[in-house]
Amino acid sequence: MRRLLLLLSFLCVLPVLPAQAAPCTSPAGPEGKIIYGSVSKQFYFCNGTGWMGISVRAGTGSGGCNLAPHGTRTEGTIVYNKDEQVLQGCSGGQWVALGGTAGGLDGQWARLGSGEGFACGIRKNGALWCWGSDSAGQLGNGIVETGQITPMQENTGAVNWARVDGGLSHACGLKTDGTLWCWGADAAGQMGNGATTGTLYSPTQVGAVTTWAQITSGANHNCAIRTNGTLWCWGSDSFGEVGNGATTGIQTSPVQVGTDTNWRFVAGGSSISCGIRTDGTLWCWGADGSGQIGNGATTGNQISPVQAGTDTDWLSVDLGNSHVCGLKTGGTLWCWGSDNSGQLENDVVIANQISPAQEATAATDWAQVSAGNLNTCAVKQTGTLWCWGDNQSGQLGTGSTTSSPVPVQE
Repeated sequence: MRRLLLLLSFLCVLPVLPAQAAPCTSPAGPEGKIIYGSVSKQFYFCNGTGWMGISVRAGTGSGGCNLAPHGTRTEGTIVYNKDEQVLQGCSGGQWVALGGTAGGLDGQWARLGSGEGFACGIRKNGALWCWGSDSAGQLGNGIVETGQITPMQENTGAVNWARVDGGLSHACGLKTDGTLWCWGADAAGQMGNGATTGTLYSPTQVGAVTTWAQITSGANHNCAIRTNGTLWCWGSDSFGEVGNGATTGIQTSPVQVGTDTNWRFVAGGSSISCGIRTDGTLWCWGADGSGQIGNGATTGNQISPVQAGTDTDWLSVDLGNSHVCGLKTGGTLWCWGSDNSGQLENDVVIANQISPAQEATAATDWAQVSAGNLNTCAVKQTGTLWCWGDNQSGQLGTGSTTSSPVPVQE
């Protein structure tokens, strides 16, 4: 691992840093100064209003850090890791990443996943960072806090993350070695570890399987696909969203959904799940009070996958609170379920749409869709962004709070 030593003349080592410091005092320091607390084993940065912690985790050992082939560096030394493209500091005998106050220093994001009030992102170096609400440990940084306004690396410091997704107050991710990890709230068995532990503040492996290929997190449940094409779900099952033929209330470990081995895509929503098979067919299960299963009826709960329509050209699907939208291979966009705020984009506001219906413009150049609570946004192949539905909080991004049942360009 190649590191280039930065000669930071402003670095000093202190015995301890007060938890609540006045604007860059105790100790005094100008804006931009970096210091190291040898007791707390944390690095801090003066942002002009106060000292902010910028080491995403603290070392647990003691002594210096190896900087091969240049020997050992003392605690508090800061270097630039050229391979991982991030600043690192020597803390407790190990190198830790710096940059929490600026949303990361490398600016290279490879994949994102969002939950309710929080988000997580994977950088190109494979490190996982999360930010936003942390009421139940959903940021995975190993500490109890209300939230993070800037990205913070998850507690293990791993650099082999491949996928991540978030639910209501939990998150799950896949690593490049095929292992599956979850963290956050576990009251409904979302962690998949066979118990309801309450809260897990750091990523914890789900079983010992090393063949996971895709993960999605609903509100309080998860579904994942293995490399052999089998589909597995766990967590809250009050509405049949686990898809195992029953409403078990809570499923604390992954259970296979049927026996099919041709699943290629899965998405989780509030109390519903949908998946696409390799033959292009679309299947949904879970709550169906608003027709979001898409099978032409409102069955209440659907405890096993049922096909939505008969088409065999589904490409992707995304799930909102009570509605679903999907893309087909021809670039067309289809939505169904609740339309109480115009989120289905059919020119008018209706109660429910119980089977997939093409959006009113019949465009054939849609590239991506995201279904929200009461609104929907989609990107066209030209790169333009369009949104429709509820806009009471300005979620359509139009500069007003006027709702719209038809697409409006950002």
